Amino acid sequence: MTQTQINDIARLEKIRRFVAIDAESTGVGRPSRKEMLNAAPDWKPKGVVIEIGAVEYLKVDGAWRRGETFHSYVNPCAPISHWGFKIHGITYKTLKGAPWFDRVAPRLMAFLGNAPLVAQGYSNERDYIDFEMARAGLIAYGEQTFPQNRWLCTQSIYRRYFAKSPTNLDAICDALGIDRTGRVKHGALQDAELTAEALLAMAESLKRRSAHAA
Repeated sequence: MTQTQINDIARLEKIRRFVAIDAESTGVGRPSRKEMLNAAPDWKPKGVVIEIGAVEYLKVDGAWRRGETFHSYVNPCAPISHWGFKIHGITYKTLKGAPWFDRVAPRLMAFLGNAPLVAQGYSNERDYIDFEMARAGLIAYGEQTFPQNRWLCTQSIYRRYFAKSPTNLDAICDALGIDRTGRVKHGALQDAELTAEALLAMAESLKRRSAHAA
């Protein structure tokens, strides 16, 4: 076992609650950090997030238990691209009555609390949230909503300890024996749940490796 592996296992063992999170988008690229920082004061970009799902896991008597979930569609006030629709199957008609992100944000932040955040390819979720929080006026453009050390990335963990490729969610679930038969298209809540299951499966595998190496 390397020191990095030992440190990762120790971190996972200390966690008592984590929240896995996933977001779906319009399929239109969000502005870069440079574009956001250099934008005019009256710049009003369109939204990109259309769905957010999150699930909490709690450690109870030494075992992980699935807790509450959070789910909301988000009206981006922007069209859905053809590419985005092919990924998640969500149309703008579905989102017409959905709240804007500024209405979703307080409930989402309350649900997340201070827990570590788990995401598959976390930089996507991080950047989506940062952009929408800035767009809602809750942080400045270019700022981060959460510190970097709060994130756990299942894709990075899998790539580091299990395989270099492929590392998409379907491939990781298949390699770890996680049932994903209901995942026909991307969905924020289902993908958050699969991400959480992937983290727990990898943590258990790392614990077994540590025990065998002792």
